[in-house]
Parts: sequence; C-alpha cells; structure tokens
Amino acid sequence: KRQYPWGDNYEAGRATLGGSPPPSNVGSNPSGASAYGVQDMAGNVFEWIDSFYQPYQGNTESNPNYGTKNRVVRGGHFGSEPDLARTTNRTYAPPIFTAAEKRERSWLIGFRCVVSANDPKLQERLRVLQGQK
Repeated sequence: KRQYPWGDNYEAGRATLGGSPPPSNVGSNPSGASAYGVQDMAGNVFEWIDSFYQPYQGNTESNPNYGTKNRVVRGGHFGSEPDLARTTNRTYAPPIFTAAEKRERSWLIGFRCVVSANDPKLQERLRVLQGQK
C-alpha cells in the first residue's frame, strides 16, 4: 500500500534510477528496502513477475497485450524515471523477444528467486546454519 517500497514519496538515493548503464550491484541502496527488508524492488532492473499481463478487476479498457501470453514486469530499471518505479506501475514482457526488443528491452529485465519462509528445506538449512554459530 506504498507508492515505493520504502514509503509514499520518491527519495533520491533509495533506488538506482534515471541513469545510464550499467545497473548497480544488488544491495547498493539499502535505504530503499521495503518494510520487510527486501532490497532492489524499485529501479536497477525491471522485475519479471510470474503473473500474466491482464486487466485489473473493473478495468473496462481493452489492450491487445492482455491475456495469457505476456508476463508482468515491475519496478522500473536504472534508466527509468521515478514514476516507473512506483509499486503500482507495471508493464509487460513478451514470451519471445524480437531482435529489436532484445536490443532495447530484454537486458533491462531481471528476476527474483523466492521461497516461502516456512519451506521445510529452508527451515532445515537455517537450523544447520544456526548450529554452526
């Protein structure tokens, strides 16, 4: 329910935005972390989401890109202006990029690997790591 991962107002230095290549290293903007401590959710590279690009509930506008072909990308990239990094902003990534799209867009997209905090394998690994300290 925030405009940006850290709050409702854009603050320079909390995300890698408005610049030129290359993207910054992961974790370069710790003050831009979400309330849950997740970093790099705004700027740096678009985040590829597993959701299909479909209209929100109640949307009556048509868009030829809606459906079960294109995936959502969020968060803006290192060259984006701050409004593209808002949590509510989304665009799409096609499943197969044309040569032009590869040059212009695909290298701006990354992804985040996640696992549920209560995953049994994760919990076992954490127990092992805690035993080593």
